[in-house]
Amino acid sequence: MAAEALRHVACCELIADVARVSGETRLRVTGTSMLPGILPGDVLHVQSRKLTELKSGDVVLYSRQSKLTAHRIVRTLGDQLIARGDSLFEADPPVFSDEVVGQVVSVLRDDRSFRPVLSIGGRFVSWFLRRSDFAIHVVLFCNHLSRNLRGIQLAGYWHQT
Repeated sequence: MAAEALRHVACCELIADVARVSGETRLRVTGTSMLPGILPGDVLHVQSRKLTELKSGDVVLYSRQSKLTAHRIVRTLGDQLIARGDSLFEADPPVFSDEVVGQVVSVLRDDRSFRPVLSIGGRFVSWFLRRSDFAIHVVLFCNHLSRNLRGIQLAGYWHQT
């Protein structure tokens, strides 16, 4: 296994252990499966939860095969749950209680925090993103452009005349 892959595995295990021991953790998002509500670069605030405390609509962080995944719960089935990324067609394989790290209770983006709820507008955009790779690229480009412009503003280069 390459050194980078070993570091990734160790990092995932460390994050999961921190959440289980301290009751919470934060981590930066790298994937696009939760577009449009959660963007690459956002920071997730995760609090430790038992599977029995979670319900449909919650975003759960789980650990499987040395990989962390944050997806929305579609339904619960006794000692397991079914989750899916907002912009993905198919649900994940069932998540078991020992894989649950915690619930994503808030998302931090550009110095503001919000709950990861899926509004009616968000549901429509998610539906659209599931059907269009081009739309996903547009959302990612707009996010990149927005973050870069905000960085210019914060650096003092953006002046109104």
